[in-house]
Amino acid sequence: MTRAQIHFCSVGSQRVAFAVQGSGPVLVLGPACVSDLERDTEEPRLRAFYERLAARFTLVRYDHTGVGSSDRGRDDFSFEREVAELSSVVDCVSRQQPVVLMGGSFGGPVATAFAARHPERLSQLVLYGTFGAGEQLAPAGAQRAITDMVRAHWRLGARMLTSIVAPGVSEEEASRYARTQVGAVSAETAANLLQMMYRMDVRHEAALLRTPTLVIHRRHDRSIPLEAARDVASRIPGSGMITLEGQVHLPWFESSGVLDAALEFLNVDDADERSRESGEHAELIRSGDVWAIGWAGSRQHLKHAKGLSDIATLVQSPGTGIAALTLAEGMTHAGLEVSAQPLLDDQARREFRQRLRDIDVELGEAEAHVDLARQEKLTVERQALLSELSAAAGLGMRKRVFASDAERARKAVTARLRDAIARVRSVHPTLGEHLDGSIVTGLTCMYRPARPIRWRTAG
Repeated sequence: MTRAQIHFCSVGSQRVAFAVQGSGPVLVLGPACVSDLERDTEEPRLRAFYERLAARFTLVRYDHTGVGSSDRGRDDFSFEREVAELSSVVDCVSRQQPVVLMGGSFGGPVATAFAARHPERLSQLVLYGTFGAGEQLAPAGAQRAITDMVRAHWRLGARMLTSIVAPGVSEEEASRYARTQVGAVSAETAANLLQMMYRMDVRHEAALLRTPTLVIHRRHDRSIPLEAARDVASRIPGSGMITLEGQVHLPWFESSGVLDAALEFLNVDDADERSRESGEHAELIRSGDVWAIGWAGSRQHLKHAKGLSDIATLVQSPGTGIAALTLAEGMTHAGLEVSAQPLLDDQARREFRQRLRDIDVELGEAEAHVDLARQEKLTVERQALLSELSAAAGLGMRKRVFASDAERARKAVTARLRDAIARVRSVHPTLGEHLDGSIVTGLTCMYRPARPIRWRTAG
């Protein structure tokens, strides 16, 4: 994919950075809460996500002010400011023709409001992982605790938010995502943006929409409940809704389903890619400690990893379930030779322990000074932190111990499959995306491609 060109438009005295790549009808991606035009494409999954859109559209994405490549100093955190920035970007890239608008998460309500106010500027609207009102996302106490954590301890807060929006991803991907967030925005701005999101309410404007609209949501999304998406979809006249399986909020993870649904709704001819993929001879061949990965006329090499052997086994039998126990080599009654990767790395556990100790000290000081407001704030923060961590660790921040061989096998095989797919994606982004969307993990694993791929495997 051609490197994106970065341009600037103005809102008041501040510059908004936007990137343009690809060709065809203009598709504008609404703002993420935190983004970075310069670094986002370093993430292979996200790069593949953009590549597929840019192959069919003139793709436009932007950093809102305070974030990434846009002017960092920001004082106005009003919802109206967000809509104004989106409007400015649309005006800069397409003054004459209506554009397609995709908005997700933070950008969903912004896109909804823009569509309601400027129907003549849009041809179609796609909303992913969206909501109508911030109050639907979490109880008020939890919202305050999360915001306070981000403001006071942004690095730790970024890890917490990552565990919410991307549960179950590899530790490497989670750490990389959290680092990108911290580098793209200051703690104060990140907290102010979260507060703005929690204050959003476009339920009334959703009912005014007249633009053809599709709402896409993952069933087990932890960050934005499915019911919030259903509610906003029910308010948009004539809208459609597609519910996908999955729990990761970020659309570029397991993105095939998201983009397949969006492109079908947008009536984009996907025949070229389908023909290319279905006619391609994919190769996964091992020679000693090296795997040859062949795809789209190019052959790359990767060092051996057990996950690559798992992939080779699965792709030989499309549509056939294979037990994780069968794939988990070296398993004994006492456990696995390769154990599941811990959900929290050692550094994260140390940081969580330290923050909990700090809270306990601060609580003692607040009690000594009879500072009831401070006591309440710290107690809510502590409870929210422990609640979020409970999904990733046992009491006292111990690594979770799994009860059965089958469950240990599921965790281990899932971890190494994700690692292997990430390795493939690093050398063949499109093939990695195909595998990510086609391999189902669990107690039983399966290769279930949407389109037939002719595989040649050995090893």
